[in-house]
Amino acid sequence: MASVALHSLHPSPVALLAPETLLHIFQIMHHDAKPSGDVFSSGFPHTPSLVCRYWLDVLALQPIFWRAIAVSLSSPILPSRISTYLKIIRQKVKIDVHIIQADTTVIDGRSEHARIDAAMQALAPYLQKCTSFSIRTRYRSSAVLETSHLNNLNASHLISLSLDSSVADTTQRAHFTSFTSPNLVSVSMDAKSIVEFARAMDTKIMVADYLSVYALPYHPEDASPNLRPPAAANAISTLFRNRSISGTLCIRDPIFDEGDPDGCSFSVDAIDIQLTDLRANFLRKLFSSITPKDDTDSNRNVTLSRYSLDPSIEIPCRGVLTLDGMTDRMDVLCALRRFKGYAVEIKDCPGFDDYVLGFVAHEEWLTRPYSVTVNNCPVSTNALRLYVASRLEIAERLSVLQVCGGPALSEEEEKWFSNSIPECLDWNDVVLVIYSFGWVSSLDIDNVIFDQDDAAGFPLFRNIGDVHLTALDGYFLRKFFRAFDPPDSLASATRTVTACRCSFTSPVYIPNTYTLGLDGMEDGASILCALKDWDGIELEITNCPGFTDAVLNLLTFDITQSCSPIVLCIEDCPIRVGALRLFLSHIMGSLQEFDVRGAPPLDEEDRKWFKSWATHSFIWNSERILADGLNLS
Repeated sequence: MASVALHSLHPSPVALLAPETLLHIFQIMHHDAKPSGDVFSSGFPHTPSLVCRYWLDVLALQPIFWRAIAVSLSSPILPSRISTYLKIIRQKVKIDVHIIQADTTVIDGRSEHARIDAAMQALAPYLQKCTSFSIRTRYRSSAVLETSHLNNLNASHLISLSLDSSVADTTQRAHFTSFTSPNLVSVSMDAKSIVEFARAMDTKIMVADYLSVYALPYHPEDASPNLRPPAAANAISTLFRNRSISGTLCIRDPIFDEGDPDGCSFSVDAIDIQLTDLRANFLRKLFSSITPKDDTDSNRNVTLSRYSLDPSIEIPCRGVLTLDGMTDRMDVLCALRRFKGYAVEIKDCPGFDDYVLGFVAHEEWLTRPYSVTVNNCPVSTNALRLYVASRLEIAERLSVLQVCGGPALSEEEEKWFSNSIPECLDWNDVVLVIYSFGWVSSLDIDNVIFDQDDAAGFPLFRNIGDVHLTALDGYFLRKFFRAFDPPDSLASATRTVTACRCSFTSPVYIPNTYTLGLDGMEDGASILCALKDWDGIELEITNCPGFTDAVLNLLTFDITQSCSPIVLCIEDCPIRVGALRLFLSHIMGSLQEFDVRGAPPLDEEDRKWFKSWATHSFIWNSERILADGLNLS
């Protein structure tokens, strides 16, 4: 192993571990590591690399650990750390590079410039290896300085480029004159810098068909923006040119020069449009440039945050329309007036109130969406009820309603909404109706602990197929099966319900179930509660210490029990042959197949009895035994 020096005359305990031992620990961490959204603040190997120089040196011995390099601007750039990073990069064919100023650390612009310059001078010879390159600085002037190092770059591996800053301390142009990146699929920078980047970008040799553009906030406080709407529109259109698939277009809070954007011309067909704080006339130009296409419009989602609209603006959206932070009623009405998509989400909008919702219901707007989400808006239960009822009257029933931060429902209101919303009703994080679009093949609920509040609402589970329940208590099981809405006959004909390590504390009716499986049940009383009213076809009992002779005898002689399966499978349960013979005699005529495994061997007399009892054949400890008089040869 390469030598690793201890960088202290009095090493700390973490430095006392031999490199081989430490490297073995890191290999385990690498195997178990999960990708982190923030490559610097968390995740492997960046967090352990910050412990001490010794740990960084050990981590550097394995380039496979390093998918990305993260350089912090929150403290002075250490030449020794940069030198180690360069050793790693030289051994990589591709790598991600992130240069990050932590939001919690405030430094002056001059210090940030010096650190950016030092890092970029060291990294510049290797930037062509980047698949993702991002910087996050406090000052825009630092990001502009960065572009002088990125200019003239030929980055054939680059997929994602992001230049983000929080304080627009300059309106200076970015230093882009030439930039080649044929595989670029995501570009993110302030609206001013995008103008220069688009002019420099060689769009004629693009290989990637897909592109997303994020125009980040550009909000200079003390100077003219020096950004005209036509320049921004042309830049965005240039970047999307020659792309067969336009992904996301995000424009957030740019400040433009004063004046009417008459020369503004877009050529954009993005499928996901996210717009924040744009002028109505700029918005009109953008939306009017989008030519309606059935295949694109049906999938296009539009998010509008904090907007002023006018009735002349038609939103080209047939997918999901999201309104966020809109305070004026008229703006909300203008957005909803012509919307014919399939879902609406309205979040934190003081302008979406009872007046607006009542107007929408009266004018029969929003008759197309199958889903409506209302989050923290000043609407009453009566107004929502009026809108849902208006959809019922025109035979265009609303299928999904989600309300968060809304008023509490009375028992009568809960019942009314549950009967009126057929697919999903979620009210203040309490799911009252669950239904799949047509048919859910399976539902798994595993080891969840619920508050035992009998007054709380509980969902109606509609059109659910197989159900697998694990380690659930009697309270939940009772409420769950009471709310279990049987599907059509075809669905119920094949449904399997499996309860694994569950605790049934009172008799439960499990409706319309072909197969019932009990697994790992230790309490005999719990097994009896599960089987009390079950009237299905196939019963499977596996590895249940609670399924004893006593339980089987109660099933045999209790006339209130209705358990009479046609197919019975028992595996690894502590029952004796005599108890099983007694049970089978009791249900003679109904059981046609049975399979017993993990049981004691049959003696000659028992074997003879089972052969005379069976109608066809049965399985005992994996051996198929034919009934008397049956010859399959």
